[in-house]
Amino acid sequence: MRATARLTALDGGTGRRPSAPPGLRKDGTALWKAIVERYHLRADELRALEVACRCADEIARIEAALKDAPLMVNRARGAPVPHPLLEEARRSRRVYLHSLAQIGCGSAEAGAVRDPGDRSAAGRALVAQRWQGRRG
Repeated sequence: MRATARLTALDGGTGRRPSAPPGLRKDGTALWKAIVERYHLRADELRALEVACRCADEIARIEAALKDAPLMVNRARGAPVPHPLLEEARRSRRVYLHSLAQIGCGSAEAGAVRDPGDRSAAGRALVAQRWQGRRG
């Protein structure tokens, strides 16, 4: 079952927006700003956002390294295998999406491609709503 969004919109400026953690690069800083300018987050959600931001930077670095690299490399005995950075990119994307889900932020809100599961969850919610009205 998918968690509903726990993010609350900023209410007009009573609280200070937290500054980006040190060490973030371009993509991580952009993600941080996009989220904290729009929402007020609890301390645990800020930590999850920091993890997502660091993953965004890591993914950008991996993609840059893979830009001109072959997708397949040879093992010591010559057997071709996928480039090891491809698996690292997959892992980082998984942690990135999981961290965003922890704060209730869909990947579309973060400027990424929508998760195909989001559409399925939305469809199930609509069907449940339709049938709930017919029950009684």
